[in-house]
Amino acid sequence: MKAWYENNNIFVTSDENAEIIPKGSFVLNVPNGTLPSDLIIDGNVLRFKSESEKEIDRKTEEALQAKQELANTDYQMARVIEDIVCVLIDKAVISESDLPVESVNKIRLRQELRRKIHEADKLLNK
Repeated sequence: MKAWYENNNIFVTSDENAEIIPKGSFVLNVPNGTLPSDLIIDGNVLRFKSESEKEIDRKTEEALQAKQELANTDYQMARVIEDIVCVLIDKAVISESDLPVESVNKIRLRQELRRKIHEADKLLNK
């Protein structure tokens, strides 16, 4: 396999496709299975990443995935909290007056919107 860089991008191709490499490019022979992410441009030198650089990449990717998963659960948690607040109000543990007016208004709006969706779903599923 061959690797080269052009316009600050790293490319890897099989030996059979070596004709696609632009003339005058610096070319590095790399083992089969090498990915562009295994290489780095260091100044004007194309080189393999060190194990510590690969570990940093893995940790960075894990952190990004964790942030995305956390963001994906934000809506779900908002619904859980809304449901808990409604249960606490229904059981008279707290009253609506214990909450900020904006919060009560949002909960009422969301309940009304869900009611409308439920009614529409019932009509569509008849």
